[in-house]
Amino acid sequence: SINAFAGPGGYVGINTGLFTTSENESELAAVLAHEITHVTQRHIARGIEHAQESTWPSVGAIVAALLLGGKVDTAVTSGAILTAAAGKMQHAINYTRRFEHEADRIGMRVLYDSGFDPTAMPRFFGRMQQRTLGFSDRRMKLLRTHPVTEDRIADSQNRAQFYENKPKQLNRSYPLIKAPMAILTAPARHDALHAYKKQWQQAPESAAADYGYALALIRDH
Repeated sequence: SINAFAGPGGYVGINTGLFTTSENESELAAVLAHEITHVTQRHIARGIEHAQESTWPSVGAIVAALLLGGKVDTAVTSGAILTAAAGKMQHAINYTRRFEHEADRIGMRVLYDSGFDPTAMPRFFGRMQQRTLGFSDRRMKLLRTHPVTEDRIADSQNRAQFYENKPKQLNRSYPLIKAPMAILTAPARHDALHAYKKQWQQAPESAAADYGYALALIRDH
């Protein structure tokens, strides 16, 4: 699946779909920089603290609604309880969105300081957004936990312009690293064979196309 996440204890997980979807190493590094920032800025711990702080006001509102339940219409009571619960959820969503913006902002600096192209972040966001149009692919978990919006893309594009002397180096071995993953994770070996045969025919001088086609032929016996 296409996914990456930051977990407790400073661990960052990357699914193989992220490798096969990214076009170069800078795009993969952009997602990693974002997730690393979630760790360095203690977003999980801060989220837990915030949830604990916001629980008691919500509980108080629900209790008050229940106490008033015998004196007013039950529909009003139900509405008050649902409003309190929805308010807590919306507050948590807003807080999480702030974490996402912070991870984008600081993550781009991490990306740049690590020698990668900062424009890779908005570029990858843009491609993810294109894939959400008519989105029905259940494998794209990244888009459910990190929703891509026009504002988010524009914000990262504007921020990338402030970085001068942007690194442009490309790791030429990256397509070779991606090839085994694409072959091994293809739903059917014939799909992988067809895809790499097409690449090989279109770019016969490409080492990655040669390598991928050879691996696909081996897997297809």
